[in-house]
Amino acid sequence: MPDLKVRLVQKDENNNDQIVAEGTYDKVNIVQQDTDGKVEGEVYVKGPAIFKYYFNKDEATRKAFDSHGYYMMGDMAEYDKKNKTFRILGRSSVDIIKSGGYKISALDIEAVILRHPLVSECVVIGVKDIEWGERVTAVVVLQSGKKEEDLTLEQLRDYCKKKLPAYQCPTQLKIVDKLERNAVGKVNKKELIAKLFPPASNNKK
Repeated sequence: MPDLKVRLVQKDENNNDQIVAEGTYDKVNIVQQDTDGKVEGEVYVKGPAIFKYYFNKDEATRKAFDSHGYYMMGDMAEYDKKNKTFRILGRSSVDIIKSGGYKISALDIEAVILRHPLVSECVVIGVKDIEWGERVTAVVVLQSGKKEEDLTLEQLRDYCKKKLPAYQCPTQLKIVDKLERNAVGKVNKKELIAKLFPPASNNKK
């Protein structure tokens, strides 16, 4: 869409928008100083193909658009200046884990864990933690015939460290019999956290 305008936005300490990159589908300017040609932020879009408001829902419209008319998609993305590509990192509400000062894509970790020979299904979630903010937690369904003791947290971390930075590797592992999915086949991560890690247990180390 040649008329589509895109921004990557981060929040500062006062929760104000800070544009880190903006442009069109074929030309993006990195506003914030970068070191490796890559920047991350929430995706904001604007253009004739983007809807302007929710019908008869003023409050929903106010929350969905910024003051410049950009639609705030709720997705986090990375822009690579060298390759001129955007990569979706996940939903900012559930797929971006804030741990130890890092913003971590749960989808990147899931992609690695799903290649483990003992793993059938996996979701990665951020569980609240006093020390780290959130703990990178892998919830795993094992392959048929495998037992919980067949895969330990240490073994999973060793596997992940071959493909991911140490700070992205899970610090908590929960093995379950199955993952509940909705009508379109997705796991509701917020419900999963509430079920497996209720508030009373979230701050336990």
